[in-house]
Amino acid sequence: RPELLRELERAWTPRIAIMNLRMERAGEAAQLELMVANLSEVFAFVARLNEAPGSLRATVMRHGIKPGDTNLATMATVQVQMK
Repeated sequence: RPELLRELERAWTPRIAIMNLRMERAGEAAQLELMVANLSEVFAFVARLNEAPGSLRATVMRHGIKPGDTNLATMATVQVQMK
């Protein structure tokens, strides 16, 4: 398993729904489509990834409310790369 995938598993919590995970550059980068009840969960996830002992760089690329969702679920895209 790529190191990047192991770090994603370590930082993930059950409060984050991973809707799509696309590994890129032979496991050196990934793009995640996430859904959460609270946007702070996304920023906490990114902070945990950036604190990883390895050399990762995670960035929130975009976020917003899912259109028409009465529960106001937040969708976000996170890009993760090995440095």
